[in-house]
Amino acid sequence: MEEKARINVITGEKSQVFWALPGQDLWSFLAAHNFINDDNNNCGGRGYCGKCKIKVEGKVNDLTSTEKEKLLPDEIRKGIRLACHCRIAGEVSVYVEEKNAEFRLSDKAPFAFSPEMIRDEETVKVVNFFIPGLDDLAPSPIYDRLVEAWHGYKLDLTMDNLNHLLLFDRAGRPAIELKALVFDNRVVKRIDKKIEGVYGLALDLGTTSLFAALVDLEKGEIKGVISRTNMQRIYGADIISRVSYCLEKEDGLNKMHRILINNINSMIKELAEEENISTEQIYKITAAGNPVMLHFLAGLSVRGFAAAPYAGIFKQGLKLEAWKLGINVNMQADLFILPQVGGFVGGDTVACILSLEPDPPARYLLVDIGTNGEVVLACGDRMWAASAAAGPAFEGGNITSGGRAEEGSINKFYLDEEENLRFTFIGEGQVKNICGSAVIDLVSCLLTAGYIDNRGIITEKARQRLKVTAGSRGSEIVICDDIKMVRNNPLVFNQEDIRQVQLAKGAIRTAIDILMHKAGISEDDLDYILLAGTFGSYLNPTNCIKIGLLPGVEVSKIKNIGNAAAKGAIMALVSSKMLKKAEEIKGKVEYVELAREADFEERFINNLDFDVRRL
Repeated sequence: MEEKARINVITGEKSQVFWALPGQDLWSFLAAHNFINDDNNNCGGRGYCGKCKIKVEGKVNDLTSTEKEKLLPDEIRKGIRLACHCRIAGEVSVYVEEKNAEFRLSDKAPFAFSPEMIRDEETVKVVNFFIPGLDDLAPSPIYDRLVEAWHGYKLDLTMDNLNHLLLFDRAGRPAIELKALVFDNRVVKRIDKKIEGVYGLALDLGTTSLFAALVDLEKGEIKGVISRTNMQRIYGADIISRVSYCLEKEDGLNKMHRILINNINSMIKELAEEENISTEQIYKITAAGNPVMLHFLAGLSVRGFAAAPYAGIFKQGLKLEAWKLGINVNMQADLFILPQVGGFVGGDTVACILSLEPDPPARYLLVDIGTNGEVVLACGDRMWAASAAAGPAFEGGNITSGGRAEEGSINKFYLDEEENLRFTFIGEGQVKNICGSAVIDLVSCLLTAGYIDNRGIITEKARQRLKVTAGSRGSEIVICDDIKMVRNNPLVFNQEDIRQVQLAKGAIRTAIDILMHKAGISEDDLDYILLAGTFGSYLNPTNCIKIGLLPGVEVSKIKNIGNAAAKGAIMALVSSKMLKKAEEIKGKVEYVELAREADFEERFINNLDFDVRRL
């Protein structure tokens, strides 16, 4: 038997010992033990993104040619390796950064609405009723008496529930008082002497993050919310990487499904413990998300999303039994997957539109900026939607010094009166990276000061006023290299980073322009531009307009609507009318496949440049 190698994983002052077979690559080892995070993983260990940098000491293979290309000389001197290219040859010590705590709230703070306002009383209710007692002379089975009492309703009771009711059914009792849990005024799911606390769960399943809200279905109150990192990230930061993994690996789909279900069950457990309830009290679930995530949830093949015309197995809403998917809730709980529009425009977009009910604006542009950006244009009774493959630049991905927002992240750039580049960052101490919203600020500042031109090229003025050096990804502006402030390597922003921003903003802006062209309207005709998603909360609207990401409307017309997909999922959870409305929305939205538009390529190329007239 081959002897295993000792792996020492050092996190801050904590050290853990693991064992691995020689020859295993370090990335797969770290992923298996949950040490891979969003900052050091874009390609899912495929060896080309250059993000999985990690300090290694001990017996490993020599540097590969890719590592020599991707790593800086100073990084190599410090023992930094790319985990996916580094193979274990013997005892190894690996230095992993401590993970930051994830978002957790126990109230309804993220939402400026109360589900009680739109809750249907008929959706869920607990009803008192009586059935005759057991007659000695003409005994009638308890189930028959229940059927008679609930004539016209469907009794969807478990065998355990029926056995439990026998405890109260003794001969000689004139009547038995009971309570029934009734859904949609037609289905009885539980009958008992007492029914305490009926809850539902609303899910928003994102590529990067998962969100869950626990809702009291009787009162329409949000009891707790939670957000967790999507653990599928270890197989790729974007959806296409995960689809590719499923096609490459025989058990890929099952693995993605199980990871997602485990993620969901973990959130359910935390929410239930926080509220001091049993998971058996959760009787209903609604789920929004992009089409691939919803297919992963249902355990359905994602092969249709690997190539055009990008069609999955289903688009309309699905009703499934939650327990059959392995979700730890009441066995009677139904899972309602919200309908999808088409292509990569999914149930999360439908939920966003639903969240604007009951009085949506007449003409609005809804934009959810992310790796796969969704754009919706509503004009009167018509709606158009498209997805834009923006890539991860706006989330800090594929940016040399980019990363997710956390302690040490630069979160804002601005120019002082003398056009010096200034920034603020999260927390105290040293600077770690540049988060996505700050990337947009940075490009806007560089354009405004004339440090880059309309093509994104670093100008002579920048070379005179800023520190500009030559790097492996073109000329780079040094943002911060003060060893007292920078946690690791100097923070830089180079020509390739600028190009990534141009590609991302070009993709989203092209989607916007094509939809507006189809509707026959201009930016002046828009009532509002609505920014959906958590990321949108941190965007500076003026800077979004300056770089050409959004049309040049009055800034007052740009509104952030927060996690609208989660709000829509909650609305569908507490109101059957809203769940039905989601299907109506899906039927009204016209999906536009951008690549099939005759002028797509021309518009996209034109949108790569920056419009200096907006400055």
